[in-house]
Formats: sequence, C-alpha cells, structure tokens
Amino acid sequence: MREGFEDRLDRVAFVGVSQGAIVALDAVTSGRWKVGALVSFAGLMPLPPSRSSSETPVLLLHGAADQTIPSSASVNAERQLKKAGYDVTVKVFQGVGHTISAEEARAAAAFLQERFGQ
Repeated sequence: MREGFEDRLDRVAFVGVSQGAIVALDAVTSGRWKVGALVSFAGLMPLPPSRSSSETPVLLLHGAADQTIPSSASVNAERQLKKAGYDVTVKVFQGVGHTISAEEARAAAAFLQERFGQ
C-alpha cells in the first residue's frame, strides 16, 4: 500500500456515513478488512456478520429523527455485532436526522482518540 499502512491496519479506522457506513460495516464484518476501529454514522448492516473480531471496536452513531435510514437499523446492528463477538457501542441522538451533528462528531472523535490516542 502506498500510504504505508500495509503492516499497520490496526492503526486504521474506517469511518463512514450512510452508504459509506454500510460499505465499512460489510468490509469489517465479512473479514475482508481487519482494521483498528470502525465508526458508522447513520448506517445499517447489509448482511449479518460472517466473521467475528474482538480487535475491532465499533461505534454506531445515529439520529433518532433519521427518515432515510431509521435509527433502529443501528440498534439492530448492535445486537448482531454483539452476538458475533464485537466490542460495539450504539448511541442514538434525539432530534438528529440523516446527518452528522456536532455532538455525534465529538463522540466519534473521543472514541477514535481513546482507541488511537498517543
């Protein structure tokens, strides 16, 4: 890999919004990518996890007022991920639609800092 992370994927986080979150969740839960963390904003699980990874913590962030992908999608994903052995946290934000609120951005930054902080 030209970015220099070939042997350091444990230092890489997948962060996706909506369709990007769906792709990131699939990439990790299928076992194709073993990265250090995953943050999903307003996403959903496209398929049940086929691989488990206790090394990849997952943060699912979703707006309760999302009319594009309901927040229940992240709640259901949390249940599936926990059953598959993932370290997963879901946070639903009242009054937030299909977007990233400042509060969600702060939660994601704190999660990534905790995981990768110096």
